Amino acid sequence: MNIINITVKNFGVFRGTHSLDLSPIHEGKPIVLVGGLNGAGKTTLLEALLTGIYGPVGFSTRPG
Repeated sequence: MNIINITVKNFGVFRGTHSLDLSPIHEGKPIVLVGGLNGAGKTTLLEALLTGIYGPVGFSTRPG
């Protein structure tokens, strides 16, 4: 499965609607990096993606 776009609405630190294009810039190089300062929402973005795929049970074993 290739995820091309993720849209987050009122999730964690993201207020309102935010959309992120995850399609690779170069053909044949399918790596997309997400960077930012501490507290910018990188982990929240990953949690939103996992929640969208697995639902709330995706975090049943998440540590502390």
